[in-house]
Order: sequence, then structure tokens, then C-alpha cells
Amino acid sequence: MDSTDSNSEMTRKTYTVADYTDGIRNSTYCLMPRGDTPSSRRMFDAIAGGCIPVIISDEIRLPFQHTLDWANFTVRVGENDVNTTAKSISQALARIDSKERGRLQKRLLAVRDSFVFGVGSPNDPAFKAGGAARAMLAEVRATLDPKRCKTLDSPHRSSALLAAQ
Repeated sequence: MDSTDSNSEMTRKTYTVADYTDGIRNSTYCLMPRGDTPSSRRMFDAIAGGCIPVIISDEIRLPFQHTLDWANFTVRVGENDVNTTAKSISQALARIDSKERGRLQKRLLAVRDSFVFGVGSPNDPAFKAGGAARAMLAEVRATLDPKRCKTLDSPHRSSALLAAQ
């Protein structure tokens, strides 16, 4: 078999869950191209791993849109920009200086708990509950009460999650 054959043992690599999670945790940015569903598990994985999502979608529906300001902890690149030149992604990321990157990471860590239901087994004494259920309730409240939604529209909307408890 030729070593360049895509089916050869030389080119095949088995990736483990540990490889996947290490890749996310050791990355600054994680690409989030548009998929075939309104949301994606890879978005939640990236956020849980502390990797800044780079959203490549013009029409994505993001969770908690009423209670989280996604511009505070993600990077957006338009699909048309990417279709014109793939370099648009690297150019957009190159424009982010280290201070802004640090702010994005800090804000991402501040909202990360909103995407996690819990860490570990609920039967284990070391179980740590996450804030996803609280975040979902806050989003439902904001969706049902438009007046309240306006009060959540601030640069620090994620703090409204605590107030919505």
C-alpha cells in the first residue's frame, strides 16, 4: 500500500477523547463553522474548554441570546468573507491584540458556567453543579417578558443570570 493512500495505516490516526479535549484546552481559538443544525456541541465543548469560539456563520441561532452578549466572548467572521478568501479568518484573528484576547478569555471564563450542567457524577460528593439550568431559566424569563429583556441588554448581561435566580 502506498503511504500517501488515504486508507493506509500510515495516514490513519485514531483520536481519543483525551486528544480532543486537550486540543480544545490548549487552543486559544476554536473555529465554529455553520453546520446543519441551529446549534452545535462543538460550541459548548469549546466554551467549556476555555477556547474562544470563532463563529463562521451569518445566520446561527445562539443559545441564551437574551441573557448573554456573545460579542463579549466570541469572534465573528462572515461566511461571505471566508468564501472570498480563507485568509479572512487569520486576518480577523491577527487584528486582535493581546489585551483584547485577554478580555475575550476573561469574559468567556465568566460565562462558561452558564453552559455546564455539572462536572462529575451527581452521586459523587465531589460533584460540582454548573449554571446551565439557571441560565436556561433566565433565558425563558427574558424571552417571556420583553420589558425584562431590555434590562438584560448591557455589556455585562451575564451578571443578570445571577439576578434572575
